[in-house]
Amino acid sequence: MQSTIRFQANERIVGWGGCNRYSANFRSGSKFFEVGPIASTRRTCPPVVMEQEQRFFAALQKASSIRMEGANLVIDSEATEKPLKFGRLKEP
Repeated sequence: MQSTIRFQANERIVGWGGCNRYSANFRSGSKFFEVGPIASTRRTCPPVVMEQEQRFFAALQKASSIRMEGANLVIDSEATEKPLKFGRLKEP
């Protein structure tokens, strides 16, 4: 499963990490993006999925900036060589 992120009006993000649902507070400004501690459910999935989810959570925790590139949301992180990229999901 792909990881998702949804921004809520109260400076919270929620989403799917690939195995578990998560939430966290965030702060952002013109030159920064910071994610607070991540809370998640504690479901167990295959090891490869759990590893991907942990890398995703680590990247969010070390996020440094956020921007739009065309239709994609891009989050730069000190934990990854390449930025995280998100496309818009269609609402059901």
